[in-house]
Amino acid sequence: MKNLTKEDREKLYKYSNEENIQKKLEIIADLYSRNQDNYKIMFKFLVTLGKFEEYRPRAKELLKDLVGKVNPSAIYFEVGKLDVLDNDLEGAVKNFEESLFYNERNTGSKLELAKVYRYMRRLEDAKSMLYNLLKSTDDRAAYYELGVISEIEEKDKRAEDYYQKSLSISENDTRALFKIGKIKRKNGEYDEAKKCFEEIYRRNKNDNYNLLELGKCECAMGNYGAARRYYNEALLIKKDSAAFIELALVEQRLDNYEEAYKYYLEANKIEHNSYTDYSLGIFEKSLGNYEKSIEYFEKCKEEKVKEKVYLSLSNLYIKTGDNDIAYEMFKKVDLSSLKVEKERKDYYRLENYFEVINGLCNESTCNNYFTRQLLNYDEEAAIELSRHSFSNTFDLESHMDIIRDGIKEENLSNTKGCQDFYIINMDSEIEDVYGRKTDKIMAITLINTDKIISIIPTIREKLNIHEDGFKRKRD
Repeated sequence: MKNLTKEDREKLYKYSNEENIQKKLEIIADLYSRNQDNYKIMFKFLVTLGKFEEYRPRAKELLKDLVGKVNPSAIYFEVGKLDVLDNDLEGAVKNFEESLFYNERNTGSKLELAKVYRYMRRLEDAKSMLYNLLKSTDDRAAYYELGVISEIEEKDKRAEDYYQKSLSISENDTRALFKIGKIKRKNGEYDEAKKCFEEIYRRNKNDNYNLLELGKCECAMGNYGAARRYYNEALLIKKDSAAFIELALVEQRLDNYEEAYKYYLEANKIEHNSYTDYSLGIFEKSLGNYEKSIEYFEKCKEEKVKEKVYLSLSNLYIKTGDNDIAYEMFKKVDLSSLKVEKERKDYYRLENYFEVINGLCNESTCNNYFTRQLLNYDEEAAIELSRHSFSNTFDLESHMDIIRDGIKEENLSNTKGCQDFYIINMDSEIEDVYGRKTDKIMAITLINTDKIISIIPTIREKLNIHEDGFKRKRD
Protein backbone atom coordinates (compact mmCIF):
# COMPACT_ATOMS: atom_id res chain seq x y z
CA MET A 1 0.00 0.00 0.00
CA LYS A 2 1.44 3.40 -1.06
CA ASN A 3 2.74 6.01 1.38
CA LEU A 4 3.04 3.53 4.28
CA THR A 5 6.30 3.18 6.18
CA LYS A 6 7.74 -0.24 6.89
CA GLU A 7 6.57 0.10 10.51
CA ASP A 8 3.02 0.93 9.37
CA ARG A 9 2.96 -2.02 6.94
CA GLU A 10 3.96 -4.31 9.84
CA LYS A 11 1.17 -2.82 11.94
CA LEU A 12 -1.33 -3.38 9.14
CA TYR A 13 -0.25 -7.02 8.94
CA LYS A 14 -0.70 -7.30 12.71
CA TYR A 15 -4.17 -5.74 12.38
CA SER A 16 -5.18 -8.33 9.78
CA ASN A 17 -4.20 -11.22 12.07
CA GLU A 18 -5.55 -9.84 15.35
CA GLU A 19 -8.79 -11.49 16.54
CA ASN A 20 -9.57 -9.27 19.53
CA ILE A 21 -11.78 -6.47 18.21
CA GLN A 22 -10.64 -3.94 20.84
CA LYS A 23 -7.00 -4.51 19.94
CA LYS A 24 -7.82 -4.31 16.23
CA LEU A 25 -9.39 -0.91 16.82
CA GLU A 26 -6.35 0.30 18.76
CA ILE A 27 -3.98 -0.77 15.96
CA ILE A 28 -6.02 0.71 13.09
CA ALA A 29 -6.75 3.93 15.03
CA ASP A 30 -3.02 4.42 15.53
CA LEU A 31 -2.39 3.81 11.81
CA TYR A 32 -5.19 6.17 10.81
CA SER A 33 -3.82 8.94 13.05
CA ARG A 34 -0.67 8.98 10.89
CA ASN A 35 -2.30 8.24 7.52
CA GLN A 36 -5.54 10.27 7.43
CA ASP A 37 -5.19 10.89 3.70
CA ASN A 38 -5.05 7.15 3.00
CA TYR A 39 -8.65 6.16 2.18
CA LYS A 40 -8.02 2.41 2.46
CA ILE A 41 -6.74 2.88 6.01
CA MET A 42 -9.77 5.10 6.74
CA PHE A 43 -12.03 2.37 5.30
CA LYS A 44 -10.56 -0.30 7.60
CA PHE A 45 -10.74 2.08 10.56
CA LEU A 46 -14.46 2.78 10.00
CA VAL A 47 -15.32 -0.89 9.45
CA THR A 48 -13.63 -1.77 12.75
CA LEU A 49 -15.23 1.18 14.54
CA GLY A 50 -18.65 0.03 13.32
CA LYS A 51 -18.28 -3.20 15.30
CA PHE A 52 -18.94 -1.10 18.43
CA GLU A 53 -22.65 -0.35 18.76
CA GLU A 54 -22.28 3.24 20.01
CA TYR A 55 -20.15 4.25 16.98
CA ARG A 56 -21.99 2.20 14.37
CA PRO A 57 -24.48 4.78 12.99
CA ARG A 58 -21.73 7.35 12.38
CA ALA A 59 -19.37 4.69 10.99
CA LYS A 60 -22.00 3.67 8.41
CA GLU A 61 -22.50 7.29 7.33
CA LEU A 62 -18.77 7.92 6.94
CA LEU A 63 -18.28 4.65 5.04
CA LYS A 64 -20.84 5.73 2.43
CA ASP A 65 -18.98 9.04 2.11
CA LEU A 66 -16.02 7.02 0.82
CA VAL A 67 -17.92 5.93 -2.32
CA GLY A 68 -15.81 7.12 -5.26
CA LYS A 69 -12.61 6.90 -3.21
CA VAL A 70 -12.76 3.19 -2.25
CA ASN A 71 -14.30 0.22 -4.08
CA PRO A 72 -18.10 0.88 -3.71
CA SER A 73 -18.98 -2.83 -3.77
CA ALA A 74 -16.72 -3.37 -0.74
CA ILE A 75 -18.23 -0.33 1.04
CA TYR A 76 -21.87 -1.47 0.66
CA PHE A 77 -20.85 -5.02 1.59
CA GLU A 78 -19.41 -3.82 4.91
CA VAL A 79 -22.34 -1.47 5.60
CA GLY A 80 -24.69 -4.41 4.97
CA LYS A 81 -22.83 -6.49 7.57
CA LEU A 82 -23.13 -3.62 10.07
CA ASP A 83 -26.89 -3.49 9.33
CA VAL A 84 -27.10 -7.18 10.27
CA LEU A 85 -25.44 -6.36 13.61
CA ASP A 86 -28.18 -3.73 14.12
CA ASN A 87 -30.81 -6.34 13.13
CA ASP A 88 -31.83 -3.99 10.32
CA LEU A 89 -32.48 -6.80 7.83
CA GLU A 90 -34.28 -4.65 5.26
CA GLY A 91 -31.35 -2.22 5.30
CA ALA A 92 -28.91 -5.10 4.93
CA VAL A 93 -30.79 -6.41 1.87
CA LYS A 94 -30.59 -2.98 0.20
CA ASN A 95 -26.87 -2.59 0.90
CA PHE A 96 -25.92 -6.11 -0.23
CA GLU A 97 -27.98 -5.57 -3.40
CA GLU A 98 -26.16 -2.25 -3.91
CA SER A 99 -22.85 -4.06 -3.49
CA LEU A 100 -23.88 -6.54 -6.19
CA PHE A 101 -24.96 -3.69 -8.46
CA TYR A 102 -21.37 -2.44 -8.46
CA ASN A 103 -19.89 -5.94 -8.69
CA GLU A 104 -22.26 -8.78 -9.59
CA ARG A 105 -19.46 -11.30 -8.94
CA ASN A 106 -19.01 -10.31 -5.29
CA THR A 107 -19.42 -13.77 -3.72
CA GLY A 108 -19.25 -12.35 -0.20
CA SER A 109 -22.31 -10.17 -0.84
CA LYS A 110 -24.20 -13.10 -2.38
CA LEU A 111 -23.48 -15.29 0.62
CA GLU A 112 -24.38 -12.61 3.18
CA LEU A 113 -27.54 -11.68 1.28
CA ALA A 114 -28.58 -15.37 1.29
CA LYS A 115 -28.07 -15.47 5.06
CA VAL A 116 -30.25 -12.38 5.53
CA TYR A 117 -32.96 -13.96 3.37
CA ARG A 118 -32.75 -17.01 5.66
CA TYR A 119 -33.12 -14.83 8.76
CA MET A 120 -36.22 -13.32 7.12
CA ARG A 121 -37.51 -16.81 6.28
CA ARG A 122 -37.35 -15.99 2.55
CA LEU A 123 -35.93 -19.45 1.97
CA GLU A 124 -36.57 -19.67 -1.77
CA ASP A 125 -34.79 -16.35 -2.32
CA ALA A 126 -31.90 -17.58 -0.16
CA LYS A 127 -31.57 -20.81 -2.12
CA SER A 128 -31.76 -18.98 -5.45
CA MET A 129 -28.92 -16.66 -4.40
CA LEU A 130 -26.76 -19.60 -3.22
CA TYR A 131 -27.35 -21.57 -6.44
CA ASN A 132 -26.29 -18.45 -8.35
CA LEU A 133 -23.13 -18.21 -6.26
CA LEU A 134 -22.30 -21.88 -6.86
CA LYS A 135 -22.46 -21.37 -10.64
CA SER A 136 -19.26 -19.36 -10.46
CA THR A 137 -17.38 -21.14 -7.64
CA ASP A 138 -17.50 -24.31 -5.56
CA ASP A 139 -18.01 -22.37 -2.35
CA ARG A 140 -17.76 -24.30 0.94
CA ALA A 141 -19.77 -21.69 2.88
CA ALA A 142 -22.58 -21.77 0.29
CA TYR A 143 -22.98 -25.54 0.71
CA TYR A 144 -22.98 -25.10 4.48
CA GLU A 145 -25.70 -22.44 4.23
CA LEU A 146 -27.80 -24.71 1.97
CA GLY A 147 -27.46 -27.38 4.66
CA VAL A 148 -28.79 -24.97 7.30
CA ILE A 149 -31.77 -24.09 5.07
CA SER A 150 -32.49 -27.79 4.42
CA GLU A 151 -32.60 -28.39 8.18
CA ILE A 152 -35.14 -25.58 8.54
CA GLU A 153 -37.19 -27.30 5.83
CA GLU A 154 -36.87 -30.56 7.84
CA LYS A 155 -34.99 -32.28 5.01
CA ASP A 156 -32.26 -33.90 7.07
CA LYS A 157 -30.87 -36.16 4.34
CA ARG A 158 -30.45 -33.25 1.95
CA ALA A 159 -28.91 -31.14 4.73
CA GLU A 160 -26.40 -33.88 5.49
CA ASP A 161 -25.47 -34.11 1.80
CA TYR A 162 -24.76 -30.38 1.66
CA TYR A 163 -22.65 -30.53 4.84
CA GLN A 164 -20.73 -33.44 3.32
CA LYS A 165 -20.02 -31.31 0.21
CA SER A 166 -18.74 -28.55 2.47
CA LEU A 167 -16.46 -31.11 4.19
CA SER A 168 -15.23 -32.45 0.85
CA ILE A 169 -13.94 -28.95 -0.01
CA SER A 170 -12.29 -28.49 3.39
CA GLU A 171 -11.72 -31.42 5.76
CA ASN A 172 -11.07 -28.87 8.49
CA ASP A 173 -14.65 -27.59 8.39
CA THR A 174 -15.60 -28.72 11.88
CA ARG A 175 -18.81 -26.69 11.71
CA ALA A 176 -20.12 -28.97 8.95
CA LEU A 177 -18.91 -32.09 10.81
CA PHE A 178 -20.68 -30.86 13.96
CA LYS A 179 -23.91 -30.36 12.01
CA ILE A 180 -23.69 -33.86 10.53
CA GLY A 181 -23.21 -35.27 14.03
CA LYS A 182 -26.26 -33.41 15.32
CA ILE A 183 -28.44 -34.72 12.48
CA LYS A 184 -27.27 -38.29 13.14
CA ARG A 185 -27.92 -37.94 16.88
CA LYS A 186 -31.37 -36.51 16.19
CA ASN A 187 -32.17 -39.54 14.01
CA GLY A 188 -30.93 -42.05 16.59
CA GLU A 189 -27.65 -42.92 14.82
CA TYR A 190 -25.70 -42.50 18.04
CA ASP A 191 -22.57 -44.45 17.04
CA GLU A 192 -22.16 -42.44 13.83
CA ALA A 193 -22.92 -39.18 15.60
CA LYS A 194 -20.37 -39.99 18.28
CA LYS A 195 -17.65 -40.56 15.64
CA CYS A 196 -18.26 -37.04 14.30
CA PHE A 197 -18.03 -35.44 17.73
CA GLU A 198 -14.99 -37.54 18.70
CA GLU A 199 -13.16 -36.31 15.59
CA ILE A 200 -13.90 -32.70 16.57
CA TYR A 201 -12.77 -33.49 20.12
CA ARG A 202 -9.50 -34.89 18.75
CA ARG A 203 -8.84 -31.56 17.04
CA ASN A 204 -10.15 -29.29 19.78
CA LYS A 205 -10.73 -30.50 23.33
CA ASN A 206 -12.00 -27.09 24.42
CA ASP A 207 -15.11 -26.94 22.26
CA ASN A 208 -17.84 -26.63 24.87
CA TYR A 209 -20.75 -27.34 22.51
CA ASN A 210 -19.06 -30.44 21.14
CA LEU A 211 -18.51 -31.81 24.66
CA LEU A 212 -22.24 -31.41 25.36
CA GLU A 213 -23.09 -33.32 22.18
CA LEU A 214 -20.69 -36.13 23.10
CA GLY A 215 -22.38 -36.32 26.50
CA LYS A 216 -25.82 -36.51 24.90
CA CYS A 217 -24.70 -39.40 22.67
CA GLU A 218 -23.26 -41.32 25.63
CA CYS A 219 -26.41 -40.67 27.65
CA ALA A 220 -28.66 -41.92 24.81
CA MET A 221 -26.54 -45.08 24.63
CA GLY A 222 -26.87 -45.64 28.40
CA ASN A 223 -23.22 -44.75 29.14
CA TYR A 224 -24.07 -42.39 31.99
CA GLY A 225 -20.58 -42.35 33.50
CA ALA A 226 -19.05 -41.22 30.19
CA ALA A 227 -21.83 -38.64 29.76
CA ARG A 228 -21.07 -37.22 33.22
CA ARG A 229 -17.36 -36.94 32.35
CA TYR A 230 -18.03 -34.95 29.19
CA TYR A 231 -20.50 -32.63 30.92
CA ASN A 232 -18.07 -32.01 33.79
CA GLU A 233 -15.29 -31.39 31.27
CA ALA A 234 -17.52 -28.81 29.59
CA LEU A 235 -18.12 -27.12 32.95
CA LEU A 236 -14.37 -26.81 33.52
CA ILE A 237 -14.21 -24.76 30.32
CA LYS A 238 -17.34 -22.70 30.97
CA LYS A 239 -19.94 -22.63 33.76
CA ASP A 240 -22.85 -23.14 31.43
CA SER A 241 -26.51 -23.71 32.34
CA ALA A 242 -26.93 -26.23 29.49
CA ALA A 243 -24.23 -28.53 30.97
CA PHE A 244 -25.89 -28.44 34.40
CA ILE A 245 -29.27 -29.29 32.84
CA GLU A 246 -27.76 -32.25 30.99
CA LEU A 247 -26.15 -33.46 34.23
CA ALA A 248 -29.52 -33.13 35.92
CA LEU A 249 -31.13 -35.28 33.22
CA VAL A 250 -28.48 -37.98 33.75
CA GLU A 251 -29.12 -38.05 37.51
CA GLN A 252 -32.88 -38.06 36.90
CA ARG A 253 -32.56 -41.16 34.72
CA LEU A 254 -30.63 -42.83 37.52
CA ASP A 255 -33.33 -41.83 40.07
CA ASN A 256 -30.84 -39.56 41.88
CA TYR A 257 -33.45 -36.85 42.34
CA GLU A 258 -31.60 -34.82 44.97
CA GLU A 259 -28.55 -34.53 42.72
CA ALA A 260 -30.75 -33.73 39.73
CA TYR A 261 -32.55 -30.96 41.61
CA LYS A 262 -29.22 -29.50 42.72
CA TYR A 263 -28.02 -29.30 39.10
CA TYR A 264 -31.28 -27.73 37.92
CA LEU A 265 -30.91 -25.02 40.57
CA GLU A 266 -27.29 -24.42 39.51
CA ALA A 267 -28.49 -23.95 35.93
CA ASN A 268 -31.14 -21.52 37.11
CA LYS A 269 -28.55 -19.51 39.05
CA ILE A 270 -26.28 -19.12 36.03
CA GLU A 271 -29.00 -18.29 33.54
CA HIS A 272 -32.51 -17.74 34.79
CA ASN A 273 -34.51 -17.97 31.56
CA SER A 274 -37.40 -19.80 29.97
CA TYR A 275 -35.27 -22.89 29.26
CA THR A 276 -34.21 -23.40 32.88
CA ASP A 277 -37.74 -22.68 34.15
CA TYR A 278 -39.11 -25.13 31.58
CA SER A 279 -36.60 -27.80 32.65
CA LEU A 280 -37.51 -27.35 36.32
CA GLY A 281 -41.19 -27.55 35.38
CA ILE A 282 -40.61 -30.89 33.62
CA PHE A 283 -38.61 -32.15 36.62
CA GLU A 284 -41.29 -31.26 39.17
CA LYS A 285 -43.93 -32.81 36.93
CA SER A 286 -41.97 -36.08 36.79
CA LEU A 287 -42.01 -36.16 40.62
CA GLY A 288 -45.77 -35.57 40.71
CA ASN A 289 -45.34 -32.07 42.20
CA TYR A 290 -47.94 -30.61 39.86
CA GLU A 291 -48.54 -27.29 41.57
CA LYS A 292 -44.79 -26.56 41.77
CA SER A 293 -44.45 -27.59 38.13
CA ILE A 294 -47.22 -25.16 37.19
CA GLU A 295 -45.32 -22.34 38.97
CA TYR A 296 -42.26 -22.88 36.78
CA PHE A 297 -44.24 -23.27 33.55
CA GLU A 298 -46.25 -20.11 34.23
CA LYS A 299 -42.96 -18.15 34.29
CA CYS A 300 -42.07 -19.05 30.72
CA LYS A 301 -45.35 -19.38 28.85
CA GLU A 302 -44.75 -16.24 26.77
CA GLU A 303 -41.26 -17.28 25.65
CA LYS A 304 -40.00 -19.25 22.64
CA VAL A 305 -41.11 -22.54 24.20
CA LYS A 306 -44.66 -21.27 24.74
CA GLU A 307 -46.40 -24.00 22.66
CA LYS A 308 -44.76 -26.76 24.71
CA VAL A 309 -45.50 -24.80 27.89
CA TYR A 310 -49.20 -24.38 27.10
CA LEU A 311 -49.39 -28.09 26.29
CA SER A 312 -47.76 -28.99 29.62
CA LEU A 313 -49.91 -26.51 31.57
CA SER A 314 -53.07 -27.96 30.02
CA ASN A 315 -52.03 -31.45 31.16
CA LEU A 316 -51.11 -30.19 34.65
CA TYR A 317 -54.33 -28.25 35.22
CA ILE A 318 -56.27 -31.41 34.32
CA LYS A 319 -54.31 -33.27 36.98
CA THR A 320 -55.09 -30.56 39.57
CA GLY A 321 -58.79 -30.64 38.62
CA ASP A 322 -58.87 -27.19 36.93
CA ASN A 323 -60.46 -28.23 33.64
CA ASP A 324 -61.57 -24.71 32.64
CA ILE A 325 -58.03 -23.32 32.94
CA ALA A 326 -56.70 -26.48 31.24
CA TYR A 327 -59.00 -25.84 28.29
CA GLU A 328 -57.91 -22.19 28.05
CA MET A 329 -54.25 -23.30 27.96
CA PHE A 330 -55.05 -25.90 25.28
CA LYS A 331 -56.73 -23.33 23.04
CA LYS A 332 -53.51 -21.29 22.99
CA VAL A 333 -51.51 -24.15 21.42
CA ASP A 334 -50.77 -23.78 17.70
CA LEU A 335 -50.66 -27.34 16.36
CA SER A 336 -48.60 -26.31 13.31
CA SER A 337 -45.75 -25.20 15.59
CA LEU A 338 -45.45 -28.66 17.24
CA LYS A 339 -42.76 -30.49 15.25
CA VAL A 340 -42.04 -33.42 17.60
CA GLU A 341 -44.31 -36.45 17.14
CA LYS A 342 -44.75 -36.95 20.89
CA GLU A 343 -45.99 -33.35 21.29
CA ARG A 344 -48.43 -33.67 18.39
CA LYS A 345 -49.70 -36.93 19.85
CA ASP A 346 -50.23 -35.22 23.21
CA TYR A 347 -52.14 -32.43 21.46
CA TYR A 348 -54.57 -34.95 19.92
CA ARG A 349 -55.01 -36.67 23.28
CA LEU A 350 -55.97 -33.38 24.88
CA GLU A 351 -58.26 -32.54 21.98
CA ASN A 352 -60.14 -35.81 22.50
CA TYR A 353 -60.28 -35.22 26.26
CA PHE A 354 -61.86 -31.79 25.89
CA GLU A 355 -64.31 -33.10 23.31
CA VAL A 356 -65.59 -35.47 25.96
CA ILE A 357 -65.83 -33.12 28.92
CA ASN A 358 -67.37 -30.36 26.78
CA GLY A 359 -70.06 -32.76 25.58
CA LEU A 360 -68.78 -32.92 22.01
CA CYS A 361 -67.93 -36.62 22.12
CA ASN A 362 -69.93 -39.08 20.00
CA GLU A 363 -69.77 -42.74 19.09
CA SER A 364 -67.08 -42.12 16.47
CA THR A 365 -64.65 -40.59 18.97
CA CYS A 366 -65.15 -42.72 22.05
CA ASN A 367 -67.20 -45.50 23.57
CA ASN A 368 -70.23 -44.32 25.58
CA TYR A 369 -69.11 -46.37 28.57
CA PHE A 370 -65.83 -44.46 28.71
CA THR A 371 -67.73 -41.17 28.56
CA ARG A 372 -69.90 -42.18 31.53
CA GLN A 373 -66.80 -43.27 33.42
CA LEU A 374 -65.12 -39.92 32.75
CA LEU A 375 -68.09 -37.90 33.96
CA ASN A 376 -68.89 -40.11 36.95
CA TYR A 377 -65.77 -42.10 37.75
CA ASP A 378 -66.12 -45.30 39.78
CA GLU A 379 -63.07 -47.56 40.29
CA GLU A 380 -65.17 -50.38 41.74
CA ALA A 381 -67.09 -50.54 38.47
CA ALA A 382 -63.77 -50.72 36.63
CA ILE A 383 -62.65 -53.65 38.79
CA GLU A 384 -65.97 -55.41 38.28
CA LEU A 385 -65.72 -54.90 34.52
CA SER A 386 -62.18 -56.33 34.49
CA ARG A 387 -62.62 -59.28 36.85
CA HIS A 388 -63.91 -61.76 34.26
CA SER A 389 -60.69 -61.40 32.19
CA PHE A 390 -58.62 -63.09 34.91
CA SER A 391 -58.55 -66.55 36.48
CA ASN A 392 -60.96 -66.90 39.40
CA THR A 393 -57.95 -67.37 41.71
CA PHE A 394 -56.61 -63.87 40.92
CA ASP A 395 -57.38 -61.25 43.59
CA LEU A 396 -57.54 -58.06 41.49
CA GLU A 397 -58.13 -55.70 44.43
CA SER A 398 -54.87 -56.72 46.11
CA HIS A 399 -52.90 -55.77 42.98
CA MET A 400 -54.50 -52.39 42.31
CA ASP A 401 -51.73 -50.40 44.03
CA ILE A 402 -49.07 -52.08 41.84
CA ILE A 403 -51.14 -51.39 38.73
CA ARG A 404 -51.72 -47.74 39.70
CA ASP A 405 -47.96 -47.29 40.27
CA GLY A 406 -47.33 -48.65 36.78
CA ILE A 407 -49.41 -45.96 35.11
CA LYS A 408 -46.54 -43.70 34.06
CA GLU A 409 -45.24 -42.29 30.84
CA GLU A 410 -42.56 -44.90 30.16
CA ASN A 411 -45.24 -47.64 30.22
CA LEU A 412 -47.61 -45.85 27.83
CA SER A 413 -48.16 -48.19 24.90
CA ASN A 414 -50.67 -46.36 22.77
CA THR A 415 -53.54 -43.92 22.75
CA LYS A 416 -56.90 -43.91 21.02
CA GLY A 417 -59.88 -41.64 21.44
CA CYS A 418 -60.26 -40.95 25.15
CA GLN A 419 -58.21 -43.92 26.32
CA ASP A 420 -54.56 -44.46 27.19
CA PHE A 421 -53.16 -48.00 27.09
CA TYR A 422 -50.35 -49.00 29.44
CA ILE A 423 -48.40 -52.27 29.45
CA ILE A 424 -47.29 -52.95 33.03
CA ASN A 425 -44.89 -55.72 34.09
CA MET A 426 -46.09 -57.53 37.21
CA ASP A 427 -43.84 -59.04 39.89
CA SER A 428 -45.13 -62.55 39.30
CA GLU A 429 -47.05 -64.50 36.68
CA ILE A 430 -50.83 -64.39 36.59
CA GLU A 431 -53.41 -66.44 34.71
CA ASP A 432 -56.10 -65.10 32.42
CA VAL A 433 -59.59 -66.59 32.20
CA TYR A 434 -58.32 -69.18 29.68
CA GLY A 435 -55.50 -70.35 31.95
CA ARG A 436 -52.73 -68.66 29.92
CA LYS A 437 -49.81 -67.36 32.02
CA THR A 438 -48.33 -63.91 31.62
CA ASP A 439 -46.53 -61.31 33.72
CA LYS A 440 -48.03 -58.35 31.85
CA ILE A 441 -51.13 -56.31 32.53
CA MET A 442 -52.75 -53.91 30.11
CA ALA A 443 -54.36 -51.05 32.03
CA ILE A 444 -56.76 -48.81 30.15
CA THR A 445 -57.18 -45.36 31.68
CA LEU A 446 -59.16 -42.28 30.85
CA ILE A 447 -56.95 -40.03 28.82
CA ASN A 448 -54.45 -37.89 30.76
CA THR A 449 -55.58 -39.31 34.09
CA ASP A 450 -54.76 -42.23 36.33
CA LYS A 451 -58.43 -43.30 36.43
CA ILE A 452 -58.51 -46.95 35.38
CA ILE A 453 -61.35 -48.02 33.10
CA SER A 454 -60.41 -51.67 32.84
CA ILE A 455 -57.51 -54.11 33.21
CA ILE A 456 -56.67 -57.08 30.98
CA PRO A 457 -53.86 -59.70 31.10
CA THR A 458 -51.79 -59.45 27.93
CA ILE A 459 -48.71 -60.96 26.32
CA ARG A 460 -48.26 -57.99 23.99
CA GLU A 461 -45.38 -55.57 24.39
CA LYS A 462 -47.15 -52.91 22.34
CA LEU A 463 -50.64 -52.40 20.97
CA ASN A 464 -51.67 -51.56 17.44
CA ILE A 465 -54.91 -49.65 17.82
CA HIS A 466 -57.13 -49.56 14.75
CA GLU A 467 -59.11 -46.52 13.69
CA ASP A 468 -62.31 -47.85 15.27
CA GLY A 469 -60.54 -47.97 18.64
CA PHE A 470 -60.04 -50.81 21.09
CA LYS A 471 -63.29 -52.65 21.83
CA ARG A 472 -63.16 -55.66 24.08
CA LYS A 473 -65.83 -58.33 23.79
CA ARG A 474 -68.10 -58.45 26.78
CA ASP A 475 -70.07 -61.41 28.12
